[in-house]
Amino acid sequence: MKRVVAMALFLILGAVSASSVLSSPTPTAETVAVPAGSFEMGNSFGAAHPEELPVHTVNVNAFTIDKFEVTKALWDEVATWAAANGYDIGPSDGDSKAEDHPVWNVSWYEAAKWANARSEMEGLTPCYTVGTKIYRTEQSAPNCNWTANGYRLPTEAEWERAARGGAAGHRFPWSDADTIQHARANYESSSSYTYDTSSTRGSHPDYDNDPMPYTSPVGSFAPNAYGLCDMAGNVWEWCWDWSDEGYYASSPGTDPRGPASGTQRVLRGGSCGSFADNLRVANRGWNLPAYEGNYLGLRLVRTVPSPAEMVLIPAGGFQMGDSLGDWNLAGESVSPELPVHTVYVSAFYMDKYEVTMALWDEVASWAMAHGYDIRPAVLRYDLSQPITDVEAKAPDQPVYHVSWYGAAKWANARSEMEGLTPCYTFGGDVYRSGWEDDPSGESDPDCDWSANGYRLPTEAEWEKAARGGATGLRFPWSDADTIDHGRANYYGGGSSINISYDASPAGEYYHPDYYPNDYYVPEPYTSPVGSFAPNGYGLYDMAGNVNEWCWDWYDESYYASSPGSDPRGPTGSELWAEVEEDPIMLMPFRVVRGGGWSVPAYYSRVAFRFCVYPVEYGGDLGFRLVRSAP
Repeated sequence: MKRVVAMALFLILGAVSASSVLSSPTPTAETVAVPAGSFEMGNSFGAAHPEELPVHTVNVNAFTIDKFEVTKALWDEVATWAAANGYDIGPSDGDSKAEDHPVWNVSWYEAAKWANARSEMEGLTPCYTVGTKIYRTEQSAPNCNWTANGYRLPTEAEWERAARGGAAGHRFPWSDADTIQHARANYESSSSYTYDTSSTRGSHPDYDNDPMPYTSPVGSFAPNAYGLCDMAGNVWEWCWDWSDEGYYASSPGTDPRGPASGTQRVLRGGSCGSFADNLRVANRGWNLPAYEGNYLGLRLVRTVPSPAEMVLIPAGGFQMGDSLGDWNLAGESVSPELPVHTVYVSAFYMDKYEVTMALWDEVASWAMAHGYDIRPAVLRYDLSQPITDVEAKAPDQPVYHVSWYGAAKWANARSEMEGLTPCYTFGGDVYRSGWEDDPSGESDPDCDWSANGYRLPTEAEWEKAARGGATGLRFPWSDADTIDHGRANYYGGGSSINISYDASPAGEYYHPDYYPNDYYVPEPYTSPVGSFAPNGYGLYDMAGNVNEWCWDWYDESYYASSPGSDPRGPTGSELWAEVEEDPIMLMPFRVVRGGGWSVPAYYSRVAFRFCVYPVEYGGDLGFRLVRSAP
């Protein structure tokens, strides 16, 4: 059968520049976080492979996945422990060319038992059982405990989501091209495929040294946007699922785990002996679970329980700033969005939605009884309430009229209410009140970045999350670089700034679904959270609705000297010194991001930087929170 993984290797010599291949890192058990969210699963490039159709939307919960394919060094370490602890696997059950190469000749059964052994060796709960016993011996079809914290093989859906790296509609794990070359992966190049544009054909010339197979050290090629290496080529990777060519027609929309039974298990990713067709992220291969072959390896995953209504944003680097030359449309003389620079951000959780009135009130009611000077929000139409109060149009809509200080205090209250350690302190005490009678900056809180509580995102965290794992794009979605009212709640249709990428109809200014067109109905014209499609990370309203506070003080030239890892903005003391020399400024600004219902498309770009006095409480100032991932 065509789709059963072929073991034949065709030898064609060639040459490739060594500079195109990255140096190999020391093999480790390093893992990468893949956030919960939805993606389009299947082949969007044509109907040549019916088992890859129909393309369908799949939602996958958060998980971690091995950054590298399992190496011989890691296999031996675990298998040695396993052989001494009741398992019928040992180092000799996995072959390899070197310790830093992927292990191969591993059957599905051996991979599942090795996953259990790795779990037990690390003090975790094994996922696979046969009856009531941990799966350690023989060739059995085990059950999987999906809530266990141990290692397991990825589902086919998890594998494809991870391979796509957060980008949509691409052929390979990279998103800057839909072609493949030996500079990107270890595979068998052939002119039979139009998208195989390698200048060298046949086996990868850097690795075609006998004996076969011609594997490469793990991590020899650039990772995808999630930081995963070798998701195309090197060795095939076992998945949990039984194979079924027609499964996509009836696959569940959330966390599909394959058919209940079958005769063959799924393999993904292709190998050094595969043609480009097998390296596509949508490609589905399979083989008998007892089969051991030169090209069959593995990488493992673990389930990650995310906090309620939060999304895990994986650690990794991204290009921060405006790469499209948009900044000068508003006539600025200096761009605060330049230079574009590479930033590494540690993993964190982020609220899926902007903070709603319902959530604000739940926390604020608790906060009032526990020493905080914040209180529940008021409905916009209740004119008897002070205008300085936090407001909202409905329980399912975002709060606004929130100052930076109010958001920081509310974050601490939410932390304390849930039994977490608050992040913000002032003078060694939990930050619960202040700023109204002290606009001098003396009551600005400090942040404990190691605390497990809620906090405002840094500007870098916000932009990484907004980009949804995609690169070089203008908005939080990756299928277009334009915006219209079908995607976000913003001020469109021929605004004061002539914007070519605003595709809303001329004259359609406020969003027609949320603008009452009635003089007596006051602003703001916010929308219920989640009214538009999420981005690649599963986050809603990262463009429009309300502007969102960030932690950082604002400095228009900060990007020129920003640290490359987890930047947190300039220090307040530096900016307060500038304020003292400027009689017009009240205080330094804090950063807000995302745009809102009342501002043009220009402000909804993922790279756009805006600033507001932290004491301000406007009709489009809201927020969402983050937590550092352990």
